[in-house]
Amino acid sequence: MHTLFGLGSRRGAATAIPEILPGGELRTRTTAAEVIPLLRAWTTVEANPAAVDGDAVGLPAGGTWRTASWLVPWPQVVLLLVLAALVAGWLAGRRRRRRPAAAPRDAGRRGRDRATVS
Repeated sequence: MHTLFGLGSRRGAATAIPEILPGGELRTRTTAAEVIPLLRAWTTVEANPAAVDGDAVGLPAGGTWRTASWLVPWPQVVLLLVLAALVAGWLAGRRRRRRPAAAPRDAGRRGRDRATVS
C-alpha cells in the first residue's frame, strides 16, 4: 500500500490461505495497520498459486490487482475547520474595530449651526 509521494507506504504480510479446490473461491480480508491517512492510497494485491503436493502441472496463472481508496484524515480536517473559524472570527472582529464609531445624534445639528454662523 502506498500513498501520495510514497509517504506512509506499508507492506503487508501474506495471509495463510487454505487449500482451494478447482473452481472454488475464497474471500479474505487483511488490515493494514499504521497507514498514514494522506487522502488517497493505492493498494496492490498479488496472488501466486502453488500446488500443495509440489505438482505444478495445471496451475492457473497468478495475477496482480490494483485498487485505490480514500483515506480521510478526520482529526486534521476538524483542526483545519476550527482554525478557519478562528481566522474568520478574528478578521470579522478586526473589521468591526476599524469602522468609525457611530456619530452622536446631535452632531448633525451642531454641524449645521456652525455652517450658518460663519
